[in-house]
Amino acid sequence: MSLCKCGCNQETDEISGYKIRHCDKPKIKRKKIDYERITKDGYKEVYAGTRNGRNYYRSEHVLIVEKVLGRHLKKNELVHHINGDGLDNRNSNLLVCDRGYHSWLHKKMCDLYMKEKFGETIPDAKA
Repeated sequence: MSLCKCGCNQETDEISGYKIRHCDKPKIKRKKIDYERITKDGYKEVYAGTRNGRNYYRSEHVLIVEKVLGRHLKKNELVHHINGDGLDNRNSNLLVCDRGYHSWLHKKMCDLYMKEKFGETIPDAKA
């Protein structure tokens, strides 16, 4: 005789190690959910439930902007961090813009950085 593996401390002589009438199924250890995590790109994501049996996360800066706007972002809208810090999700640091403006903004910031550090800019791709 041995004790049941589930921790109920009842004796069992069953081959499986579980007392059949008391423990039809072994105890399942649930995976701990991380309610916040940092992505490889440096953005904070928060737990938003499960989808298709898997944990689902959403970017915190997107959730903040959607709450302020009172609607979901459109497909062509992005959230830009003004100071470049992906973890700084204050309202004053977030800018909603379309994909074209966002690309232009990053190119402009890159040009300003190159000019400041090296005294030159990247030539325009259209020229």
